[in-house]
Amino acid sequence: EEALRRVGHKNGEWTYQPINSVVFSPARQFGRPCIVGTRIQTDIVFVRNFGGESIAEIAYDLDCEATLVGDAVEFALHGSRETGHPLVVHHQRLGLGLGELGVLRQHLLVQFGLGVLNDLGGGGFGFGFGGGGGGGGGGGLRLRGAQPGRDNDAGSGRRPATTVNEGDLEYFETVSDAYKEITGITKVGINRQAEGAFFQFGYYQFGVPSFSTQGWALPEAASDEGDDEPADAGEEQEQKRGGGDTPSTDATVLAALEGAGIDAFVDWTPFAHPDLGDVEIGGFRPYAVVNPPAEQLAELGRAHGAFAVRLAGMLPRVGIADTEVENHGGGIFTVSVEVENTGYFPTSLQHGVVSRSVQPTIVQIQVAPEAILTGAAKTSTVQRLEGSGARERFSWVILGQEGTSVEILVRSQKGGTATATVTLR
Repeated sequence: EEALRRVGHKNGEWTYQPINSVVFSPARQFGRPCIVGTRIQTDIVFVRNFGGESIAEIAYDLDCEATLVGDAVEFALHGSRETGHPLVVHHQRLGLGLGELGVLRQHLLVQFGLGVLNDLGGGGFGFGFGGGGGGGGGGGLRLRGAQPGRDNDAGSGRRPATTVNEGDLEYFETVSDAYKEITGITKVGINRQAEGAFFQFGYYQFGVPSFSTQGWALPEAASDEGDDEPADAGEEQEQKRGGGDTPSTDATVLAALEGAGIDAFVDWTPFAHPDLGDVEIGGFRPYAVVNPPAEQLAELGRAHGAFAVRLAGMLPRVGIADTEVENHGGGIFTVSVEVENTGYFPTSLQHGVVSRSVQPTIVQIQVAPEAILTGAAKTSTVQRLEGSGARERFSWVILGQEGTSVEILVRSQKGGTATATVTLR
């Protein structure tokens, strides 16, 4: 392969040979190689192509000629001796030629990515992988903000929340108590550890109260009084069904369902399959574990409807509880309002504040900014207004004409909108 060579510059730009459609200049993108006539960096084009976008797709998106985009990708691969780009370095380390990028993407993506990250960490290369903006190596990959997953180094940056914020616990406990009171469901038979469930996404990503329920509980087993069956009969039956010394989740569910007289299980039976040979057929009947018994549906629907109404009644509701106007004479007035949250929940959970995913409640007086002499800002904010009747007071000293009406607006992302009108007198 012919090595890339920098040649004399023209109009302040250096060019390369044999790929002369790539240029660099200290005045353009901090001297990084770009497609001629643009500010499009070659390494960005290369990464997009490596990620699966075709040359044609990239060219269309960037409004650039496809031949120039292809040159940029080739330059990134071909120019490692000039640029030291970690993607290129690792591509060559794997012994792949210029035409093997598609093969690499299909078969070696994970290994390639890990190798690139190692290169990035060693050199502090600030190129879209959470690097620190370039320069200064050592100490491993520098990350920005919260990093997802459990495999990141705990010292690499702020960790994502994985538990409910202490300031929000009481609200979750109250909702849980209400659910148990209304539905009568106090425990579930199967409670698997959630991994990225929707209610987790709602709380951790958007900072809103989010809940999940199976919707029914395992029935209580019937009384065993007067049962003449030997004590070890159940154990023997469980052994036939694959149970061991310690009851599994399946065994617990089966015992509860059968104890309530629900036929939920088909015993394993030998069967001669025409293709697979000798097999056994059996197990839980379809939907027996995930659906409640049909006779319970009506009552479960009623109870959960009542709970949904109770939960809706807990949501934040902002309003203007009180207004006051004081006339100082000479067209100067003090306008005061008390904003109240009559709901149970605050206008933002504490995690909503931490994650900055819930907007503050705004309180705005509808006068011209130059009419406000002192006091609160024209548009003031409350990051979190507690519930259960908590209030916040705002006052403005304004210039106005006696008899004029002034409107005050309160708007909460989660608590609704309210207005009040006062008369300057």
